[in-house]
Formats: sequence, structure tokens, C-alpha cells
Amino acid sequence: MSTPFSERGISLLEALISVLLIAITGLGLAHVTVQSLAVQRYATTENQVLLGLREAMLAEPGVSSVPVAGSEMGFARQGETVNVRISVGGVERVVSVEAARLSVTSDPAQLVGGDGRFELGY
Repeated sequence: MSTPFSERGISLLEALISVLLIAITGLGLAHVTVQSLAVQRYATTENQVLLGLREAMLAEPGVSSVPVAGSEMGFARQGETVNVRISVGGVERVVSVEAARLSVTSDPAQLVGGDGRFELGY
């Protein structure tokens, strides 16, 4: 018993629609995966740079670069004096504290694929 031509065409059309829906779903998953990898790359870069800047804060004042992810990261140190007013039991004193702010001077694109500006201060 043979099937009419119209039924064969409908089956083929159903198969093509199924393949199209699977392809659209696959493209959506690929897009989400690419976006996730980009966010992870940026987070990794930021983490590596901040670790490098924390290490740089502990370095001697004359040091202007630290190793980060297999390359050298240059940074600039800006110092400032902060006056803190302390009041204990009716006695008030002003204490001067040296603070530092470090900012990356290297090209961010060379820092593990980064694309932002990095600064750390205390």
C-alpha cells in the first residue's frame, strides 16, 4: 500500500521544521556560551590585576611594575595624606595617615585580554 504524494510532502515539511527548531535552539545555546566565556575572561583579568595591585601595595615605593599572569604590569602610585579625627573619652586627636592609590599604566588589552581601567586604593 503506497502513501499519497501529499502525505510524503507533509512528513518532509515536518522534518524540516524540526531541524530548523533544533538549529535555532543550538544557536541560542552557542550565544549564551560565548557571553559566559566573555564574562569569565573579564572576571579572571580583573582578579589577576587586583592581586597584582595588592602585591604592588606591599612593594617598595620605587617599584613600578609587578608580574601578572606571565607578563609585567606597570602601575603608578599616587600618595596622599588623610587626616583622621579620633575622639576617645573626651580626648580628641587628629592623626595623619599616609594613603596610596595605585592605577595600572599598562595597556589593559595586554593584561590577560582585559579591556577596562583598574585602580586600587586604601
